[in-house]
Amino acid sequence: MSKIAVLSDIHGNSAALQAVLQEICRWNIEECFILGDLIGYYHRPLEVLRFLEDSGLRCFMIRGNHERMLERALRGELKWEDIRSRYGHGLEIAAQQLPEKLLKELLSLPDQRQEERDGKRFLLCHGSPGDKDRYIYPDADAEIFDFTGIEADYVLLGHTHYPMIRCSKSFCILNPGSVGQARERGGYADWCIIHTENDVITMQHTRYDIAPVLDECRRYDQDIVYLQEVLRR
Repeated sequence: MSKIAVLSDIHGNSAALQAVLQEICRWNIEECFILGDLIGYYHRPLEVLRFLEDSGLRCFMIRGNHERMLERALRGELKWEDIRSRYGHGLEIAAQQLPEKLLKELLSLPDQRQEERDGKRFLLCHGSPGDKDRYIYPDADAEIFDFTGIEADYVLLGHTHYPMIRCSKSFCILNPGSVGQARERGGYADWCIIHTENDVITMQHTRYDIAPVLDECRRYDQDIVYLQEVLRR
């Protein structure tokens, strides 16, 4: 049976990603869709990208709003101090740590992409099909989910950090939640598995040690209390 891991919003949290990659290995999964925001907030962006590179997974990725924010900051369109005051040092560390080639590859990722596996069509988005920065929460009004012109069996979304499955006759809308900054429960990384032969979706909640992540928050961003609080939620 073909299985695809779906990850989103890793946000520089390499401890969470490492735990998820170990689970992916135990599931004998060889392919992964990543829905953007690999960086931002937390402080190990290079390690995140190296872990993915060394995992042996075939990774198909898009970029999210934090990759676009980094691109704008590097162009001088955003001030680093404004980013730091709201999101912490995560993006600035990415700008400093990532080798030029890796940085260029990250920023050149598409905002959306189409993939097909076992006759199933997947549309990978970060926000929504029509608005790359739109937040679509599980409790949104029904009409929010009436995407038009979609040629896909699965619409995969990230951005909100909240897991969600919502299916209609036309397609299934799926948000795996966040690997690096899960909203519903601290100390767990949220992701999911799609079994393409029978359309079974398995939501995953992988426990990991938040202590080293908290240590780096205190080191780099003591004043951004939210970065620590959300991990303890």
